[in-house]
Amino acid sequence: MITAGIDIGSDSIRLTIHGKGVVFDEPSAVALDSKGRALAAGEKALEMNVANEDVRIVYPLAQEQIDLKALDALLEEVCYECRVFRMFQKTVLFISYPTSLPDPVAEDLKDHLCQLGASQVYFDEEIWMSAIGAQLDLLLPVASCVMNIGHSNSDIALFYNGKMILKESCNLNGKYIAQLLEQWFAAEHNMIVSPSAIDALKRNLGNVRMNTQPLAMNVNGLDRTLKTLKSVVVDENQMAVILAPFSRQLAMWIQSFINSVPQQYKRDIYERGIVSSGGSMKIKGLGRSLTTMVGVPVHITDNPANTVVQGLEILMSRTAEGRKKS
Repeated sequence: MITAGIDIGSDSIRLTIHGKGVVFDEPSAVALDSKGRALAAGEKALEMNVANEDVRIVYPLAQEQIDLKALDALLEEVCYECRVFRMFQKTVLFISYPTSLPDPVAEDLKDHLCQLGASQVYFDEEIWMSAIGAQLDLLLPVASCVMNIGHSNSDIALFYNGKMILKESCNLNGKYIAQLLEQWFAAEHNMIVSPSAIDALKRNLGNVRMNTQPLAMNVNGLDRTLKTLKSVVVDENQMAVILAPFSRQLAMWIQSFINSVPQQYKRDIYERGIVSSGGSMKIKGLGRSLTTMVGVPVHITDNPANTVVQGLEILMSRTAEGRKKS
């Protein structure tokens, strides 16, 4: 039997197979022909000749409205590339999907994956997988607060006795951070900066606290007026100023969520804190700043960008153990 997990995101898609680990971690892009059939997925899709009018590159979950057919084609292509479905072998799939994906769409995808060859498909939201990946015991009669701040999703939820009691979402995510940086470059330097340069800046200098010896790096872009190449030096302290609105708004959102929590669960939150994951939580100093502003301990998982995948792998291991015992 093959047991696999898929973490579907608007920016990237990851596939992990029990016993092998992550075998696919690439952009959530699919190249489609004129009839909507998948030609390639991930990096291969982005490398295709887009000058060909018969080929279009789609990020299914990055659209204003989810492109279900393209998402369907993306999942099918990734499963095909990684040989998830094989003759004479059953395949069990665990799927993590973002909050933006409506339940009816998730059910349609589940049906299609079963048609492709999956014997069983389990779908759950990212926030559930984040909680499992953080290795929280959600069955305890004590409240657990979990937050996941990813590229396109920001969710916070309260779990108690194996149930999700409360959940909220907002748009304070990686895309919002990228917008802040793009706006700053336009206003301060009259520059257009590529998404890859913005991503490198977030990854290397992402910070919300001032430093006495800030790191710095060159950022290349295009002068908006002259249309010529331009380079500027950006340091961590400038990043802290740019990202200050993000950390303040995130703190206000968390506080608003805590205020909405039923009184009997609040004590647990203030004592146990909030367990946080997602790539955006890798920003230096963010956890400490949120702890100070909200007044609740914010604990970041050891590998925030991969906590959801770790949740999938934990479920796969449990399934494998269950088969051995039976």
